[in-house]
Amino acid sequence: GAALNRIASDLEAGDYLFCLNPDAYVESDCLENLMASVSRYPEAGSYAPLMLSATNSDLIDDAGDELHCSGNAWQRWFGKPVDSVVMYEEPIFGPCGGACLLRVEAFLRVGGFDESYFLFVEDTDLGLRLQLAGFKCWFIPEARVRHHRSALTGFQSELSVSLTHRNTLWMMLKNFPLWFLPVALIMHLLVLFMLTIQMLTRGQSKILW
Repeated sequence: GAALNRIASDLEAGDYLFCLNPDAYVESDCLENLMASVSRYPEAGSYAPLMLSATNSDLIDDAGDELHCSGNAWQRWFGKPVDSVVMYEEPIFGPCGGACLLRVEAFLRVGGFDESYFLFVEDTDLGLRLQLAGFKCWFIPEARVRHHRSALTGFQSELSVSLTHRNTLWMMLKNFPLWFLPVALIMHLLVLFMLTIQMLTRGQSKILW
């Protein structure tokens, strides 16, 4: 996030910023398809490609992110076969920071990535702030990326568990409307209790709390 903020500060308002994790790579026409969508949806703040598993291109890794009212976010259609989902261009909550196109004007207007997150949930935070500012995110399934999930941090590692849940709580406290926050925090606690049962089997309940 910090590096992308530095890059964006040197760009012009009419420019676009493409984010790509080092454990992901684009298919040959991905950027072409994303930039073509800019002319169709010029008012959008972000554009999400279809991310496929790098080890099995028949499985979806991410089709944009979704945010629950409990504050928990997840990858849309994660693990589903590509053929099992009817895909079309549509507005969604937000893009995965692992691969997305951002309109610099919108990105800078909402303050860019919050660097205090360090890792994880910073894309959810950005997606929420873009939505609150009136900037839509469009899902572009023709633009495709292959992703080696958690190749750098490790799948369900202590680092990812710790930072994901810390940052989720921070994202809620920072962005959720005050009138809704008490309800959201109660729902968040209920989700934590359910996750604790799952984490006990992995020996990570202490890290979660």
